[in-house]
Amino acid sequence: MESVDHYLNNLKPQQRKELKKIRKIIHQFAPDVEESISYKMPAFKVDNEPLVYIAAFSNHLSFFPTSRPIKVMKEGLTNFKTSKGAIQFTADNPLPEKIIIELLNIRLNDIRKNEEFIEQVPPSSKILSQVAKPIKIKEIKDPETQNIINTMFRIAYGRQGDKNYPTLVGLAAPQIGISKRIIIIGINSVSDGQQPELRAFINPKILKLSKETEDGREGCFSTSRVCGIVERSKSIVFEAYDRNVKKVTITLEGFPARIAQHEIDHLNGIRFPDRITDNSKLHWVEEYEFGKYRNNWKKWTIKCSPEKWQAIKSGLINFVI
Repeated sequence: MESVDHYLNNLKPQQRKELKKIRKIIHQFAPDVEESISYKMPAFKVDNEPLVYIAAFSNHLSFFPTSRPIKVMKEGLTNFKTSKGAIQFTADNPLPEKIIIELLNIRLNDIRKNEEFIEQVPPSSKILSQVAKPIKIKEIKDPETQNIINTMFRIAYGRQGDKNYPTLVGLAAPQIGISKRIIIIGINSVSDGQQPELRAFINPKILKLSKETEDGREGCFSTSRVCGIVERSKSIVFEAYDRNVKKVTITLEGFPARIAQHEIDHLNGIRFPDRITDNSKLHWVEEYEFGKYRNNWKKWTIKCSPEKWQAIKSGLINFVI
């Protein structure tokens, strides 16, 4: 595998000198940074999260700190060409060390903030009722998109392991406050609390839903303690892009098909209680009772009124799960 040293040693002398200088600044700024070649360019990560990428092109050099640091530093970057996630410069017009450090500081703070505070948004969050925005195909491999997917996986796997409590078998980006059409699905989930194989899908589009339907239990980290019995198609065919920009067509049946429909609903601002028209099928389940609910959902006696669900949804009652 190509190393960062190998990459730099194959550049033009002026480009090599400038990127080596930036590399040194990065290591001095974050001594625990890990470097590698990713997307054919030097990548620097902290706690397995992208801090910055650097690269040399025929007529310029680029610094990729993701989009937010660039937005924050916009006024200080007027002498450079910028795009959503990149800053272009040259050896003759280099990025000042002060600006590099400020960009790195903003990005590192974002990483630390994500690690310490990122979690599912509360059930009252307006983003859960909005239609999520599609991702441009050319942006799928961008560090920002890949970082969202990494974060979603980290959250999903953090909600695994105890069958007596809710197990996360799917997740949509709006559930963590990001209005993007990205979902994670447990494609081999069997509805018994075991850890499924999780896969990420971008811009999923339903191609076919079976006419045959079935009732099944559903819960959600975005509906608090509200669970219920939802009628869904028994099978689904959808197309999407994976994180490597490969277009895929997925066919699912049974519980995985239910998960896919549930998560795609999230991208359209719909949560499962909104699909329940029979009030007797809307249930209230304390977190510690979820293991019991998983086995006894058909006979569950503790109900949740539609009015209570609407109060949770609007924020009049504050619950999280």
